[in-house]
Amino acid sequence: MLIFTNELRQGRRALIAWSISVAAYAAFFISFFGKMDMADMIKSIPEGMRTAFDMDVLDLGTVLGFWAMEGHIMTLLGGGIFATLIAAAMLAKEESDRTISFLYSKPLTRAQIVTGKLMAIFANVAIFDFIVHLGLQLGIVYLAKAEYDAGTIWWLALASLLAHISLASLGLAASSAMSKTKNALPLALALPMASFAIEIIAKASERSEWMRYLSPFYYANATDIVHNGSMARENILILIAVSAVGVALTYLMFSRKDLAA
Repeated sequence: MLIFTNELRQGRRALIAWSISVAAYAAFFISFFGKMDMADMIKSIPEGMRTAFDMDVLDLGTVLGFWAMEGHIMTLLGGGIFATLIAAAMLAKEESDRTISFLYSKPLTRAQIVTGKLMAIFANVAIFDFIVHLGLQLGIVYLAKAEYDAGTIWWLALASLLAHISLASLGLAASSAMSKTKNALPLALALPMASFAIEIIAKASERSEWMRYLSPFYYANATDIVHNGSMARENILILIAVSAVGVALTYLMFSRKDLAA
């Protein structure tokens, strides 16, 4: 519990800054709903880009269809960067900043150290996604002034949460194998950026369609959620499985790691 509360306290400024920034983006993006001629805009966009952003299958006349076109994937990316940045630094910083000796002085096992940090990461990610999707709802009500299904929005929030946790788990696993924060952070940035790029490339090209299964963002796809009103069960299970693998690797590698005081 000491580690959990300490990490929350240390990371509160980053959490506030990222949450408010991405929530503001969500509200700003949705405020454009109904204020432009979507039919003319879509005609001017190349076919490959229309496919990449699901413009050919979404009903852009609805506020959630408009959001699913581009807003959801951008908040997935922003949250993914936030989640992997805090996760990748979580363990590596103890050796990099030479604060591991403080943890040595406490009656804590390595498993307890990892558990406390995992809890802090998941709490940060959950708070982030709650604030972002609350900002989206407020934007729909007060800026777009549109009708919407609140349940679908929170399915989108759950999809974001699971995708971000899976990325954070992989980032933490990478961090557990490194002793310097400066080595862990580039990898943390690469994970969400690569997931975003794979998702776009896979949608834009039929020959690259197989790549979509490599991206956590594919399993949190907004188009399917908006169409069906919920998230597919198999996608939930896959993201949970990816997270479980990342967590298991973290415990395994940190337990075997030689820690320098």
